[in-house]
Amino acid sequence: PGNIFALNGRAGVLKKMGRFSEALAAYDETIAWFPDDMVARSGRAEVLKEMGRLPEALAAYEEIIERFSDNVVPRTGRAEVLKEMGRHSEALAAYNETIELFSGNVIARTGRAEVLKEMGRLYQALAAYNETIGLFSENLFARTGRAEVLKEMGRHSEALAAYDETVALFPGDAVARTGRAGVLKEMGRFVEALSAYDETITLHSDDIFAHSGRAGVLKKMRGSPDVRGVFIEASPQSVCNHGSTTVIGGFP
Repeated sequence: PGNIFALNGRAGVLKKMGRFSEALAAYDETIAWFPDDMVARSGRAEVLKEMGRLPEALAAYEEIIERFSDNVVPRTGRAEVLKEMGRHSEALAAYNETIELFSGNVIARTGRAEVLKEMGRLYQALAAYNETIGLFSENLFARTGRAEVLKEMGRHSEALAAYDETVALFPGDAVARTGRAGVLKEMGRFVEALSAYDETITLHSDDIFAHSGRAGVLKKMRGSPDVRGVFIEASPQSVCNHGSTTVIGGFP
């Protein structure tokens, strides 16, 4: 009883299991034993964030920063909460301040780039992602974020190249694969997009974005001048005949 590692470990496991109310109680118990333990306080703030109790999470992170001003974890947590609250200007300022203090922290850098993207400041977001990749060449979030910005800018060929490079580095990542398929769809390369979605679903059968993206491609392909031939090439199992009606991927 009263062992800090056991108490924090138990609370962390409950958090990872999604049992947030129990995790919160466990962190509160740990803080009662060890009021100056930053791990317990940061874990508690993160649980509050996951529960959607954002004002409480923000207050918790701010209290931690007052106690542990030289630690990066509560600072990035606070910025993330501000971002989720839609307070983008404050989130950007928080990330900028964190980067000034901890220039080598990749979480702060990718968070800042994401805020810029959400604010519609795409050129600045792209520059921020490029800078981050220059420092952390194999960071997945920076690479997928950069590709997403290029896609939003309408620079589809560059976005596709960025996704291709990311998939080559991280072949198991569903976000990069669905992003790549989405770019192919926007470029009108429907057969390739359908194949990319099918490959993603094979690897990640429960990925809702891959399934919905695939359905969107099928819908667009319905209007093709030679739709039957296209669908046979793309997905032989998706074509069947019912009398005089050809049903393709659920679309007559």
